[in-house]
Amino acid sequence: MPPQPARRNAELVRTATTTATATRHRNRTPRNPLTAIPFAVAAAAVAVGAALHTIPTALAVPVAVATAIAVDVAVTRRLAPQDRGSAHLAVVATAGIVIATATAPLSLRFVLVVTAIAAAASSRIGRHPAVRRRKRTLDLADGWPRIAATVGHPELALNGPVVDRGAEGYTYRVMVPEGQTIEFLSRLAGSLASALNLRVDQVQVELDPDWNRLGAIHIREADPRDSATTAMVDAAVATVTDSIPIGLYADGKPFNLQMFVEGLGGVDGMAAGDKGAGKSSLVIRILKAWRNTPDVAILFADGANGRDFGPWKDCFFRYTTEPREFLEWLRRLNRIADNREKANGENKRRVWRPSPTDPVVALFVEEMAKFGKSAYGPDIAQELGRLAVRNRAIGLIIFGLTQYPIGMNALGPEVRRGMHNRFQFRDAESGTMILSSLPPRQIRASENGTFYAETRDENRRMTAQVLWTPDDERDKIIAGWSGNANATFETEWAAADPPAGPAGNSRRPQPEPDTDAGSEQLFASGPDDTPTVEGQVLAVVPTEFPQIRDLPDRRPEMAFDEADWEFRALLREHGQVTSKQVEQAVGWRRGRVRRELIAPAIDAGWLTPEEDNRGDRVYRPVDEWLNAERRANR
Repeated sequence: MPPQPARRNAELVRTATTTATATRHRNRTPRNPLTAIPFAVAAAAVAVGAALHTIPTALAVPVAVATAIAVDVAVTRRLAPQDRGSAHLAVVATAGIVIATATAPLSLRFVLVVTAIAAAASSRIGRHPAVRRRKRTLDLADGWPRIAATVGHPELALNGPVVDRGAEGYTYRVMVPEGQTIEFLSRLAGSLASALNLRVDQVQVELDPDWNRLGAIHIREADPRDSATTAMVDAAVATVTDSIPIGLYADGKPFNLQMFVEGLGGVDGMAAGDKGAGKSSLVIRILKAWRNTPDVAILFADGANGRDFGPWKDCFFRYTTEPREFLEWLRRLNRIADNREKANGENKRRVWRPSPTDPVVALFVEEMAKFGKSAYGPDIAQELGRLAVRNRAIGLIIFGLTQYPIGMNALGPEVRRGMHNRFQFRDAESGTMILSSLPPRQIRASENGTFYAETRDENRRMTAQVLWTPDDERDKIIAGWSGNANATFETEWAAADPPAGPAGNSRRPQPEPDTDAGSEQLFASGPDDTPTVEGQVLAVVPTEFPQIRDLPDRRPEMAFDEADWEFRALLREHGQVTSKQVEQAVGWRRGRVRRELIAPAIDAGWLTPEEDNRGDRVYRPVDEWLNAERRANR
């Protein structure tokens, strides 16, 4: 093996082993003092046997037996059922050694003592958890060649020892020969699960980001959330720049979310998935961590009408369920953005520096589709898009939740393009276009709270699970809420009031129109020369214009969801489409088709524009997306 992959592998194995060992130490319960009994057997046997050797054997043996019975009853009645077997064995062994030592000749006592010590040590070592884990990993390593041959890739060799992660499971580190890549490994999760006699969701595959010959196969034997420590579950960050513990990956590694990075600024985010998949639980984990944070002010636009976040509204700086009020927020936030850009320039700082007096503003949008499809949707998308392209350096974070991240469901492509923290929860229609690449497997309906994540720092292509916050705990968090810079941000919010118009009506009142003056009076204007037409409607004359030519038949316009489904159906059936074909199928005009269907698909990376033999522009989906769609709609 070349030295660089060898060093890389050694580093990863060492890190994984250290993490698993630290987790076991944190979760380890205090040892029962009775686990040291095997080592006390020899000393007790020597002392008691020497004392009993001075009295007749006929008396020594009954004394030893009676004492053993009394000790056994006294000890075992205080123990849990799972510890009583070991206690019985220890008491019986102690009594036997005492009797043998007391009745044996002097020359055999030393042999008996040594034998007792050896037996006790052998028993303790053989039953030690570390020895059992080592034997288990050796057995797993011995069985790996058979598994590799079963999935059709015997060239997959173990690259180091199997890493035992304790209760969470274990990890195979694998490698392919020189000149080959291990990209195929992500497609073998199902075959590996079958070969290992496991469920598909128990096998996770991870490719090394630096060496395309190395990979890891993580086997999950228990829910990783069961190993979460109290410190992780109840974590509260001191500042908005701290990482927030959201949950755990399938291999037990913590998943931490960074929403503001010093020197870089705010990192926007978006979560997509079906109803009840766990999006709200993700946001509640963020709110729980920010419950005592003094340098963040939260605005919450709730498109779910308070279903999950209505009880939290007193914790937020502002809360609304109305699209019109949300639009007013965005206009005010854009004025705040103008002020903060000026402040950055005056203070000669490149990025906003959060503090209790200069807080970061976090804008959460629940059910973005409600606001995008409202009568104010285009204006909301325009204002939010304008804010999204410049909010990083001015201390403003946008985090949206939607069931289907396409078009106005995500408030436009400009908003979605800037979301660098992306979370894909369960989606029955395989709507994984929020991610830059298709995940190894689709999340099952029963896996609530499970998601794939792409953040600014990592993309492990491995499922993670949100730590659940029970309802009664949510009530306690709301009651004890003490964080957020609501008071200090109020001044900045008030300073961004829209400019007031002139007091009263400055136009001079117009005289009553003279109905005999005709059109001259109708279009008369005062000295203010305003473009407003004032007067009375004198007559309405119906007018018909002759048709110049027959207009082409156009199919009635579809709703967005229907149009998106038809667009995907065309791609599944033909493997490629033109813009004209989509227009005729969905009844939309060309600009809307390109803006709401084609452009988001290209941005997501699963649709590619090309030119055919005649020079016409056609759009083809990538093979992975097309195959997944055809399998899902058979």
